[in-house]
Amino acid sequence: GELVKLHFCLKETEEGAPQAERMWVEVESKTATGNYTGILNNDPYFIADLTEGSKIEFAACNISAIFVGKDSKSWVNEDLLASVDKLVVD
Repeated sequence: GELVKLHFCLKETEEGAPQAERMWVEVESKTATGNYTGILNNDPYFIADLTEGSKIEFAACNISAIFVGKDSKSWVNEDLLASVDKLVVD
């Protein structure tokens, strides 16, 4: 499945500590309620009760990024992009 990056908000944080941990999840399926299920693709650093391979249920609003590989139809070849730095008005 697709790889998505989720933000996991930390419940208890110390002064100056991170407020969230960002990790990749491989999407498995969409639930009847419109959420998604997936498998955690990282080993968390701050969240002790999760491990790589844990099953996660999440909503679309929890997704902060979607991984797009070079073999994907959504891949953008940056070498073919042009930059426009001047607005042209008729």
